[in-house]
Amino acid sequence: MRIAVLSTSTRDVAPIINPLQRMGFPVTIFYDKLTREQQENEILPTLVNIEPEYVVMVGAIEKYFNAPVPSSLLLKKINERFKTILICFDAGDYPWHVEIEKYHANKCFTLITSIDGSRVNGGISGLSPIDELPYGDPYPWNERNIIFGFAGNIGYGPRKQIIQDLTLNGDLTLFAPHCDDDFYVKFVKSCKGIINHPMTGSGEAEHVKGRVVQAGLAGSVLFEKLGPTREWFVPGKDYFEYETLRDVQIGLDWLKSSPEEAEEMAANLRQKVIRDHTPIPFWTRVFSQADEARLR
Repeated sequence: MRIAVLSTSTRDVAPIINPLQRMGFPVTIFYDKLTREQQENEILPTLVNIEPEYVVMVGAIEKYFNAPVPSSLLLKKINERFKTILICFDAGDYPWHVEIEKYHANKCFTLITSIDGSRVNGGISGLSPIDELPYGDPYPWNERNIIFGFAGNIGYGPRKQIIQDLTLNGDLTLFAPHCDDDFYVKFVKSCKGIINHPMTGSGEAEHVKGRVVQAGLAGSVLFEKLGPTREWFVPGKDYFEYETLRDVQIGLDWLKSSPEEAEEMAANLRQKVIRDHTPIPFWTRVFSQADEARLR
């Protein structure tokens, strides 16, 4: 079963493509370096020639990047011949609302798939299908040398504020946002607790970030602000839910004083993430939903 991927300029393409290739699917990639004219002239004839079972596009909004995104007209033509799937990392953020409605109205995709936990018109929702292979087995609890960590861009607004407060108090270890993947995985696996804030890039909404799935794969306790993550996991059982800085500090005291309970909570999250949100269950569901949508 061959899959064609329309690659856009977002850095989110590789995490989607690599697991598909590891799962054994032959993947043909159309890179974002094509000009608008090249896209219009080359993509559809090539697809007709290779006859993929599915065409997957990792969504990007053109004005935020330096390369064109395939036009709605081209995407509609592709969708008339092939089962096409949009993967959207930030569907819950307002810049994407107009784009998704445009795609839906113009019948550009067989299936629109949100992977930030957001509900979308004419599509399905899921979480980031992060490859579990690089994470391997969790580090033993007593060998983790970081009590509480945060990996990634601290951003701005309330997320930046709580991270700065925790760092100034000496409660939080930070890791650089743009680093080698191996070092990133080693860092999160070395943490007993990982803090996350569900704020979207615009700061106007909240969604389920990939960091939630990463914490689960690492076998770390997720500290997550009250928000949409509770629609996917159970607060108090799968992760520690907070609203204020004081809540986080209380949770930290518990993390340090109750290692068996903390390890059990981390294991609960990891079990659900691996069962439901890694690439194999994710793509099995997406392809099945695309098949059903095509028949309607």
